[in-house]
Amino acid sequence: MAALSPALLISTLVVLVATATTAQCRPQKHHGQASKTAFAPLATVHAICSTTPHPASCLASAAVHLDAATAHLLASSITVPLLPANILSVALASLRGALSAVSSLSPVLSSTLSAPSSSTTPLRRGAAQDCLELHDATLSSLSRSASLLASPGEGLPSVRAHLSAALTNKATCLEGLAGASGPRMDGLLASLDDAYEHVSNSLSLVARSGGGGSAASFQATVAKIIHHNRRLLQ
Repeated sequence: MAALSPALLISTLVVLVATATTAQCRPQKHHGQASKTAFAPLATVHAICSTTPHPASCLASAAVHLDAATAHLLASSITVPLLPANILSVALASLRGALSAVSSLSPVLSSTLSAPSSSTTPLRRGAAQDCLELHDATLSSLSRSASLLASPGEGLPSVRAHLSAALTNKATCLEGLAGASGPRMDGLLASLDDAYEHVSNSLSLVARSGGGGSAASFQATVAKIIHHNRRLLQ
């Protein structure tokens, strides 16, 4: 992810807050309780992002995606948010940032892992294909998470499970890449870290609510998703 300066992030968020505030001054029709979902104020966005593992990535996602996330909430049929309204809107923005960042990895992964190795330590056999398939599984998990989070119902435990599985996919990919080197490998590893910062932030945000099932049930759901992903590799 290209680094954005704090000044640019702040100015972008200020514009989004002003735009959303103007929109909320207009009457909202046919949205019921959803019209009460307020855009997170700038100070609140900073406070929420400051408690995530990667605050700069959280602010970057908010600067690009928060206005769209709030507009979706206002127009949706959500009546009882799964999370406090401000956290829910930032979490949705973070998920959209994760989808965008991980999607942008697709050509990087394909070109780097399919290129003939010019390093003294090549990839383990099958590691490249495993990473590509795990990457597809992560994109599916992120897309499913965004859909669940933005829909009515108690889907929060499944969102957490899918995001946890996505982080496991990254760890499994890195295990396969361990020891490999080359002119493109350092850039690929850096891109992986940058993209998955958004995934880690998203999991941190949706994990703030303690409800939604037992720990055993959550672990079982994560294990089921990971088992499915590993079967794809066999």
